[in-house]
Amino acid sequence: LHIAIRSSTPDIARLLLEAGARVSAVDCGRNTPLTLAVSVEWTKLIIKHSKSFHITGKDGSIALTRTTENGNLELVRMLLSEGVPVNCADPQSRTPLHFAAMHGLRGFAEIFYREGPNMNAQDNDGWTALHMPCSETKKWSRGCA
Repeated sequence: LHIAIRSSTPDIARLLLEAGARVSAVDCGRNTPLTLAVSVEWTKLIIKHSKSFHITGKDGSIALTRTTENGNLELVRMLLSEGVPVNCADPQSRTPLHFAAMHGLRGFAEIFYREGPNMNAQDNDGWTALHMPCSETKKWSRGCA
């Protein structure tokens, strides 16, 4: 299934899914089929054959946070419309809003805000999404005020 997704062969992926391929399987890179899906078409196909769309890879990556980090706004909208919780978090306790703020993705942050995220959610370092732009600035300056 992973190979079918990577090689953009939806017909083969569909056959594998219909034959019972495990959508929670992870590859050697710790990716699940859902975290590899980079288009709405692929994601809809995987969700259709999955009991849970909130599948995590062995590294804890979650489709919504991975999709945010990759900058795919259309796919983020689709995942949210399918019921993925806006407050889901990765193993470092970073939410999609953390990733949007970290990468300066204002449009993503606005979409998440409309979904009612926990604005005070802290990652494992105690940082909220409001701290994230500062963390990126710190790389290029002496720090934040």
